[in-house]
Amino acid sequence: MQQLATVSNLAHPCSTGFLVSPTQSQKVLFLERLHQVPQALATTDMQTFHDEDFEIVHEKQVFKRYLTLYDRRIKFPAQKGQQRQEHDYDIIGHPQCGFHFVVTFPFHASSNDGQVTLLREHAQGPNQMMWVLPTGGFDPLKHGDSWEAGARAEMSEEAHLNGGDFVQLTPAGHPGIVEGKWCANRFTPFLCLNPQADLSPGSRDEQECIEVHRISIAELREIMHSGDMLLPSITTCFLALARLQQEDLIP
Repeated sequence: MQQLATVSNLAHPCSTGFLVSPTQSQKVLFLERLHQVPQALATTDMQTFHDEDFEIVHEKQVFKRYLTLYDRRIKFPAQKGQQRQEHDYDIIGHPQCGFHFVVTFPFHASSNDGQVTLLREHAQGPNQMMWVLPTGGFDPLKHGDSWEAGARAEMSEEAHLNGGDFVQLTPAGHPGIVEGKWCANRFTPFLCLNPQADLSPGSRDEQECIEVHRISIAELREIMHSGDMLLPSITTCFLALARLQQEDLIP
C-alpha cells in the first residue's frame, strides 16, 4: 500500500504555491491570496471591499456559559456615496478555546476501499442525533501550541481511537476555516491514517451522548448528502476524501 505523506513533507493539494512548511513570507503571501477578488467579478460598476474596511467600534461580553455572546458594533465602509454606517451584531464563540477547534477524519485503509470511523452525537440546537467526525475545542492548557495534540485528544475521547499518522488538511499558516457567519470560531481539519483502538481512552464530557460507527466510504458519501451531518464535518470529509484520492488510497 502506498505510504501517505505526513504534514511535514507533503505539498498541500491546493494551489497555494508552497509546501506545508512555508517561510514567513510565504505565509503572508498565502493570507494575501485568500482575500484577492477574482478578476471575473471586478466589474466597473461594482464596489469592492476589504477586511480592513470594516472597523469594530466596540465589543462587550453580554453572556457566558458554554458559548460566549458578544455585542459587537461594526462601522461599514461608505457605499455609493453614502456616509459610513454602524451596525450592531450578536457574535458567539469559545474564548476559552482561543476561538479554535479541531475536526479529525479517522481513515482505516486496511479494508476494501477503506473505511472511516464516524460518530452520531446529540446536537442541542436541532435536538436530534447528527452525524459528525471527532470534534473538539482546542485547549492551550492541555494541548500546548499543537492543534494536532488537540485532534489526537478528541479522537481518543470521542471515537476511542489513538495513534495513526496525522495530516493537516489546510496549509501551514492557515488561520482555520470559519465555522459560521455570526461565529468567531475557526477550525482546523485533519486526516488520521490507520488509528488503532484506544484501550484507555480519554474521558468524554458529561453533556456528550455519542455512538461510534465504522462505515464504508460509499456509506459516508450518502450521509454527507443526507442533510444529517454538521457542516464542519462535511467540510473535513470533502477535504479528506480529496487527499485520499490524490494519494490513490481510495478510488
